Amino acid sequence: MSVVENAPVGLRVDKDGSARRVPLTVDQYGSPIGMLCEQIGCQVVQLVRLAGGLDLWLDEEALVFLDLNDRAAVTAAVNPVATMIASRTAPLRQPIFGVAVFLGGDGETSAGLSVEQLDELERLVALSTEIVARGQSLAAHVGGAH
Repeated sequence: MSVVENAPVGLRVDKDGSARRVPLTVDQYGSPIGMLCEQIGCQVVQLVRLAGGLDLWLDEEALVFLDLNDRAAVTAAVNPVATMIASRTAPLRQPIFGVAVFLGGDGETSAGLSVEQLDELERLVALSTEIVARGQSLAAHVGGAH
């Protein structure tokens, strides 16, 4: 799916830290829920309002199917990059699981990201991805892979 120049977009962040711009499409009622469910890969999404006019949409079903006692499963489900970005502006009770989509928001409705928001989010994705990679490298080294 390509993004048309000057069309409203969101930023999809996958569990591996990769990010891509996605077109914001709405249904006949002006709701982006269908597009978000498709991008995230679930039937039910959850909204987390962040500071700075950002909305974070995530997989509401993730916890239903996740065994919280299975440390490996929890680790595999966490989206560390989205969690790091969201925790900068919102108190999170848990990490972000699965694919996350950032949109702009005015406190009532979600909208496409502004150029400034998109630039800042892409910068934060790059920084967070680097931090996660360094942490994994350090963990491998400390864990005996020297």
